[in-house]
Amino acid sequence: MWTLLAGKNNIKLRVISGYRPNPDATDRTGTVYSQHERHLRAIKDFREPRRAYIKDLETELDRWIEEGNLIVIGIDANDNIRTGDVNAMICNKGLVEVHSTQHPTLPTESTCNKNTQEIPVDGIWASPTLDCLAAGYHGYGEIIIGKTDHRMIWADFSYESALGFKPPEPKYSAPQRLTLTDPRVVNKYNKILRQEHSRQKLGIRAFALQAAIPSGLTKQHHEEYKKLAHLDRCARQHANKKCRKLRMASHEYSDTLKITRGRIDLWDLMERKRTGIRASTKKIRRLMRLTGETTAFQESFQSIGDKRKKAMSEYKKMRKQASKEREQYRKRLIKARAKARGTTVAAQERELRNAYGQRKLAQRVKRITGKQRGAPLCSVNAPNNTSDDTRKECNDKLSIEDAFAQVGT
Repeated sequence: MWTLLAGKNNIKLRVISGYRPNPDATDRTGTVYSQHERHLRAIKDFREPRRAYIKDLETELDRWIEEGNLIVIGIDANDNIRTGDVNAMICNKGLVEVHSTQHPTLPTESTCNKNTQEIPVDGIWASPTLDCLAAGYHGYGEIIIGKTDHRMIWADFSYESALGFKPPEPKYSAPQRLTLTDPRVVNKYNKILRQEHSRQKLGIRAFALQAAIPSGLTKQHHEEYKKLAHLDRCARQHANKKCRKLRMASHEYSDTLKITRGRIDLWDLMERKRTGIRASTKKIRRLMRLTGETTAFQESFQSIGDKRKKAMSEYKKMRKQASKEREQYRKRLIKARAKARGTTVAAQERELRNAYGQRKLAQRVKRITGKQRGAPLCSVNAPNNTSDDTRKECNDKLSIEDAFAQVGT
């Protein structure tokens, strides 16, 4: 017997329950084997009942699979379901036995209490595209299923794989935050990336791989390609880390403000290091290069404290004139962009002013409107053109735009 279930996207799942009769050497009239035998003889079919069961099931499976059905079939085969004829036929159709697949390292156990050789005679097979989450056996008598000498076996399949695929939720992808409008940042990124490629010899290895491919692809070629792709990705991440990022801070960015803030960070780290607290020497050396303080490691603890106070005072003054410093930085940026792109300073200044203006406008709009709450506009109740007393519901983009245009908004 079988049940056909219809799911999403024309998916059809056919769940089948079967029983293959036990061989009857005594030829008793009341056994299932004798009943099958009498039925076959009545229709002039002289096949052995157990063999006929396998052949008829095979014919039906071929038809159902050709129709595109997903199959779940549970059978009391009265035979070893791991090595017997039933398993061989069903596996030949591409189905998998779920219990051995879910638990490949566990020993076999009997599913009938009359069996003392730990041979399973009951099994569940399923289409390979069905996602089996779990499968197992209950104990004998643990679940009341009537008078039987068999234990209950079970398998759990995911709803999506059996009755329709649910598309995954879209994942947030972090945007590229490098300031690509600044040619100095672009040049620095490319320079660091070329250095990393040269250090890893990626160009030489890539040409060697390309030269070796015409003779035939091997597993070693595949592994080498994956290594090159991984190293290239790591090199790009390293170059990205070394370059300035686009950030929205409370004070307008300028290179002079960054250097002034870097002095505070430098002397903070030096104070930590002198008091025995762990501090990154690599970070300290980077800040020394940024600020031009080349004698930081030779300074006394008292001198470090004085210089930190001085740096903090300079930073507070610099913040008050952040707009002026930003303007000077913008002029230097415009000159660098004009030189890199071969255009005039006036053209670059106009382009940059428009970009900054749009950014400022967007920030003001966002501050005023805040975060969007609720669902976006999906319908409009507008006046009806044919009658002044009635109104119409606009649910699609074009009709909503027409309604707004007609009322002048």
